[in-house]
Amino acid sequence: MAIEQSVWLPALIGAGAALGTNVGERVLARVFDGYARQEAQRDYDVELIEKVTFEIRDLATTYWCTAGQDQQLEGSIVGRLTFVASLIDGLYKGHLDELRTMQMHMNRFDQACTSDDFGSVDRISNAGMCRDIETTAYNLVHTAMSSRRKMTTLRRIFNHTR
Repeated sequence: MAIEQSVWLPALIGAGAALGTNVGERVLARVFDGYARQEAQRDYDVELIEKVTFEIRDLATTYWCTAGQDQQLEGSIVGRLTFVASLIDGLYKGHLDELRTMQMHMNRFDQACTSDDFGSVDRISNAGMCRDIETTAYNLVHTAMSSRRKMTTLRRIFNHTR
């Protein structure tokens, strides 16, 4: 008993379409899973920038409210500033406008924390520095969040930006 072409050809086309759809769904799922993982990592990096920035703010305000040299506190401040700067460079490296903006805010925050007679043995307390430290810390964190929103992968794909 021979199967007519009018029966097996549509069946073959239907099976091929089902198989193609299944493969296409798997490929798209992998692509979107990759984007989701990348977005989650970026979100984590921004949260880490926020957390460490506020640690620095707390350390720096404590530092500037007391006189004299405190090498441990100085080291903690400088080390964390370096860490946040490297996080920023890594997170925004493919997004030049956001990277420049973040580096500008990071430099302002660094300057607020380590200017004047930072590290000097005869340093006097300077509570006035605390205002600049607070302001620049919040500006840095706000800019990190704002810049992060601008670099969402799917938005870039669908808007064809950069």
